[in-house]
Amino acid sequence: MARKHRKPTEFQETSFWQSYSDMMAGVLLMFILIICGTLFVLMQVKNSYDASELELREREEELEQAIVENLGYLDLTEAQNLLLDEQRSKLEQQQAELDAAQALLDAQKAQLEEQKAQLAASQTLLSLQEDELEEKEIQISLQKEALQTQQLQLEEIIGVKKELIADLRDAFADSDLSISVDEQTGAITLDSSILFGYDSARLTNTGASTLADFLPEYFSVVLSDDYIGYVSEIIIEGHTDTVGGYEYNLALSQERAEAVAAYCLGDGQSLFSDAMLSRIRSLVSVAGRSWSSPIYDDYGNVDAEASRRVEIKFRLSDEEMINELLGVLEQYE
Repeated sequence: MARKHRKPTEFQETSFWQSYSDMMAGVLLMFILIICGTLFVLMQVKNSYDASELELREREEELEQAIVENLGYLDLTEAQNLLLDEQRSKLEQQQAELDAAQALLDAQKAQLEEQKAQLAASQTLLSLQEDELEEKEIQISLQKEALQTQQLQLEEIIGVKKELIADLRDAFADSDLSISVDEQTGAITLDSSILFGYDSARLTNTGASTLADFLPEYFSVVLSDDYIGYVSEIIIEGHTDTVGGYEYNLALSQERAEAVAAYCLGDGQSLFSDAMLSRIRSLVSVAGRSWSSPIYDDYGNVDAEASRRVEIKFRLSDEEMINELLGVLEQYE
């Protein structure tokens, strides 16, 4: 069934247009507000632009003024730069001189270190030399003490030897025996022509008698209590003249020395007590010298008769050492 349309009333028409007009008024108001906001924004932008432009102009003015001022400043800076360059050049020159001085100082330091090393080595060597010198001084001091001791011994033994020689000389001073006493050595020389025949080693009766008179007196002096502690050896030496060969005369001189020793030391002797004989045997030795020590006359010729002899010598304790010591003392003198 068809709907029936009713005819709009006046009231309804009026209501429609009123709503439309309100909407348009609202739209217009919105546009007005937009325009006002836009104008406000434009005014703000313009004000900001104007302020920025003003500030830019001020900055340009300041820049121009700064440029003008800096023209003079640049002139001053250039002068300062020139002065600075000059000072820098002087500084570089001074630095070069300083480097040279430093190099010289380093070289001197190196030389000083080398000298220090040499000095240390020299001091070490000096210390060693001082130690060696001190040791030598100690050795010299000890040697001096030993020398003084030996010198005292020497003086004592020399004194003993002098006294012994003097006693031997006194013992045979009034003797009619054909003997002689050496004033330096104390050696007793017996004429071989009295003891033996020519070219013979057999004792003659005269020779035996001479020995019997001589030997007891000799040993009583040499082996007395005053000297027995000093005498270390008694040597009987045979000597010949220079006639004949050395070996032949060596044998002859040896036999003659042994003949004298056998006479006084043999088992059948009657010159000494057993105690004295034992003491003499512990000290006596014999030697043949051939013609190695001949006797010369005043003209430098061999005295054959004087060369044929028998010598009896004594040797004191440490006499060899004493002879060496005498040589040392002579060098010191």
